[in-house]
Amino acid sequence: MASSSEAAEGLEAAIAAIPRIAEVIAAIPVEDRARAFGMARRLYLQTAHDLGGGEAAARNLVSTVMRHLLLQVAERDAAKQKMLKALLQELSRAEAASDTNVIWNLGQEMDVGSWHPN
Repeated sequence: MASSSEAAEGLEAAIAAIPRIAEVIAAIPVEDRARAFGMARRLYLQTAHDLGGGEAAARNLVSTVMRHLLLQVAERDAAKQKMLKALLQELSRAEAASDTNVIWNLGQEMDVGSWHPN
């Protein structure tokens, strides 16, 4: 069992690691994340046991930490989706502008302005 200062430091370190762990998990393909979340849960549970306290306290701590971890991964996913959507819109606008320019340039090369159907 860790001293209270060691326990506090260990808890602070575990909580401080959440953003980095969320970043790593968010980079993993969605279909492979269950294993990563399971591993994080087991490591946090082991850390909670190492810090001392009972099983119920350890499980409560891990549940809270995992909620924060899941939330941060979801926030990263949402930010990534927002960025990808904005990029797609920008590419679509650029493609539309490019198509307009190609058609305009083609018309200029063919001298469509002076062409008459008669």
